[in-house]
Amino acid sequence: MKAPNKTKKAWYRSKTIWFNVLAIIVALATQFGYQGNIDPEFQQIGATVLMVGNLILRFKTNSPVGGKDEEEPEKDENSS
Repeated sequence: MKAPNKTKKAWYRSKTIWFNVLAIIVALATQFGYQGNIDPEFQQIGATVLMVGNLILRFKTNSPVGGKDEEEPEKDENSS
């Protein structure tokens, strides 16, 4: 098992956050009238996939969110 990485990463590099942003977009679309041709059974499967996906991503997480993204070092104008 890997030791947890204590270095914080930028929020936009988090797979868990992006996975949940996608879930929010889908939920809002249905709330505002998007019906689609989705069988209710597949809606239940989708909800299960969302929950399982969140669990998997949570267990794969090894660094907290909230830090600044790693930046490339600035180049010196005098160096070639």
